[in-house]
Amino acid sequence: MYKLTFLSLCFCLVAVSCQKKGVQLEFQYHPGKKIRYHVVSEINTRTSTNDVINRHNVKLDAVALYTIDSVLANGDAKLVLSYDKISYLNTQNTDKTEEILAYLKTHPLQMTLSPFGEIVSASGFENIPERYLADFNILTLLFKAHPIFPRQPVEIGRKWDRQQEYPIENGLIKGNMLVYKRFFIQDTGSKNGFPSARIVSEINMKFSLPDDARFELQQEGKERLGLFGTGSIIFDREQREVESTHASLFGKMIVSMTHPISGTPIKTRIEMAQNIAITRIQ
Repeated sequence: MYKLTFLSLCFCLVAVSCQKKGVQLEFQYHPGKKIRYHVVSEINTRTSTNDVINRHNVKLDAVALYTIDSVLANGDAKLVLSYDKISYLNTQNTDKTEEILAYLKTHPLQMTLSPFGEIVSASGFENIPERYLADFNILTLLFKAHPIFPRQPVEIGRKWDRQQEYPIENGLIKGNMLVYKRFFIQDTGSKNGFPSARIVSEINMKFSLPDDARFELQQEGKERLGLFGTGSIIFDREQREVESTHASLFGKMIVSMTHPISGTPIKTRIEMAQNIAITRIQ
């Protein structure tokens, strides 16, 4: 009984210390280190045009290998991303699937990350056809699910905000996506035998598009235009790397345009839901 009470007291003291001093969240990169992740992304889209309803499903299931190629003087890491296994389902576009999978298996992607999780640069996506880019671009998945840490230790429960921006191009839509994230540490403890921090995120992704006479994006009622969701991250504080991350997003919008021949106004209502799960493989 005394032993249990003593251990409980020690745990409470550690928790109080983390709350007062804050928790240091920072990635640690070692040249040559390899980390494997199981990556699953599923997108379900429902469109309605003139009472005609279409449903579209895209699923990416892959085992991705991250190799730390080098670490720069400022702590940034140059990563090489390759796929050990990859499967892809697209109920709408299937003509280029096998060609893209073969390309990804033989052409590693390059990415530079800061010690705090910012994506500094990425390349290797140039030869993926535009209509498939959003499905295979691991960069967009990281923007939605990857954590970005503060420069200083942060107390449990205290929130911090981060903002990122990346270009988007999909058919008529060409502009930028603004990504707003709010994080806070929910708790610290032990996960699978290693010290960890559980981080919760709120995600807002908004379109920043130039005026275009061909179409107009509208929100539905009082609902905001963009994608919105939540995420959960388990950070391994011993290895200084992500153990797992999950994100769920949902968005609704209306695309208004005029038929190029008849001049008839066309309104398409779009609903989209995406679930992302990235889990480290030991």
